Amino acid sequence: MSKTVVLGLSGGVDSLVSALLLKKNGYKIIACTFKLWKNEESVNSARLLAKSLNIEFRVLDISTTFKDKIVDPFIAEYIGGKTPNPCVWCNNDIKVYFLYQEMLNLKADFFATGHYVQIKDFHNKSYIYKGTDLPKDQSYFLWNVRAKYLKYWLTPLGNLTKIEVKQIAIDHKMGFLAHKKESMGVCFIGKQGYQSFISENLPKNKKIEEGEIVDENEVVIGKHNGTAFYTIGQKKGLNLKNKKRTVVKIDASINRLVVGYDTELFVKQFWVMDYYFIDEKDMSNSRLNVMVRGIGRNPKGFCLVGNIDNYLNVKLEGKAWAIATGQPVAFYVDDRLVGGGYIK
Repeated sequence: MSKTVVLGLSGGVDSLVSALLLKKNGYKIIACTFKLWKNEESVNSARLLAKSLNIEFRVLDISTTFKDKIVDPFIAEYIGGKTPNPCVWCNNDIKVYFLYQEMLNLKADFFATGHYVQIKDFHNKSYIYKGTDLPKDQSYFLWNVRAKYLKYWLTPLGNLTKIEVKQIAIDHKMGFLAHKKESMGVCFIGKQGYQSFISENLPKNKKIEEGEIVDENEVVIGKHNGTAFYTIGQKKGLNLKNKKRTVVKIDASINRLVVGYDTELFVKQFWVMDYYFIDEKDMSNSRLNVMVRGIGRNPKGFCLVGNIDNYLNVKLEGKAWAIATGQPVAFYVDDRLVGGGYIK
């Protein structure tokens, strides 16, 4: 008897090929797409794709939950001077959670997504592992997915490269999806940019105002457009005479940016809050390494972790640059994702 799987279908090449591979392996597929935030085009694409594949299709309207759990906190974090990554929230609280719930509701056996990760057992526990295609690997955004979901989660693309995925689409006469431009960045912002998005969706009781830019001696050297529009390490938008100046501190409480130079932003250690590990024994693993992206310059490296007053103190083998409060941190042992948290 064939197993039933609830597949998150977006209408793109990744979910298409996931469906094709699941069908090939004998699964009965129920495709599910979410109505989130002005994503009607994606929902319609998924509906057409499901029809072409002759599989059952369902739409879940979770737009209110998405706004409450993803969009509003995203705006609030920036207003508070933090640098959030909503993809981490969305994977656990939206995609995985609601596909799992739909799996239970429909009495299916598994749920599946087009993530480029692998799920394997290690010492009788299920873990996320990096995908074969390392440039496409998405494990960094999945550290907070709870262990209870993993044994039900199928990731058909985990051992494939993007090139192989596109070729499968072409072989199945779906080349138009293989050549479709991939969406980058935060999905609900689209092409408008996060500054415009925040401005247009600002809560009624909040406002963004110009403020002071000061140097390391607290001398006012310029004006900014609102602390919500900046992150640590940013130079763009400062409009200072000295173009080498960069944001080194954001003080949203007094609407002030402090600027300095790139060399001030290297750190050998930092603190992590709201952390999660599938097995906390991995925190003391001698091969534990850390990935923190900052604004894209930080390679992974070995680290030592200490637990102090519900925070983690992370001491790095090397240095990280331009890390900012609210950014995610992921911990690995080799290719096995063991936990993560947020920069404090």
